[in-house]
Amino acid sequence: MVDSPIITKLILTEEIKQQIAALRQHSYNLRFNSQVTADGLSWNLHDDDSFHFGALVGDRLVSTVRLTRVATAVRFESMLQFPATDPFSTIPCFVLSRAATAESHQGNALNMKLRAEVFRFLADLNQPDLFLYGAALSNSKRLLFLKELGYEVLVHDKQWQGYLASTESKPTVFKISLSRLPAAIEILESSID
Repeated sequence: MVDSPIITKLILTEEIKQQIAALRQHSYNLRFNSQVTADGLSWNLHDDDSFHFGALVGDRLVSTVRLTRVATAVRFESMLQFPATDPFSTIPCFVLSRAATAESHQGNALNMKLRAEVFRFLADLNQPDLFLYGAALSNSKRLLFLKELGYEVLVHDKQWQGYLASTESKPTVFKISLSRLPAAIEILESSID
């Protein structure tokens, strides 16, 4: 029997930072094999400036996601691999990225639970004019569900320079207005039950 994880905003100790980086590397290597760049998922400056949410079983991190407040075009383009000058782009914003779950806990809706926790955190900030962004490949299974949550999705043909060395799938960027998060939380919570 798998212990039920505790979903929380993480306090970033050196141990937690190491667990986040190791979990991301392992999770993405399982999914993308040799396409993952050597240092693409290591701890970096974006991580230092971000909020991190996680699912903990005891002191072991089994799932994680990063939330970053983005206030500059350079950071926006670096994180999303998408031009800040495109009409789809708005700055300032938040970016949700680097979701990873341990193989032993996949299929337990941890990503949805973490997303709901992030949504509640953002809703409490009371900044309804901002957007929450994310990026994925166009063949990602989660895109349909994100649309159900209220995200706008844009597939584009910009060159992917992220943590994958190469991919045939087109990059996708998506956003949701923070004003839509209460409705999205209800959908997430009903999907988790």
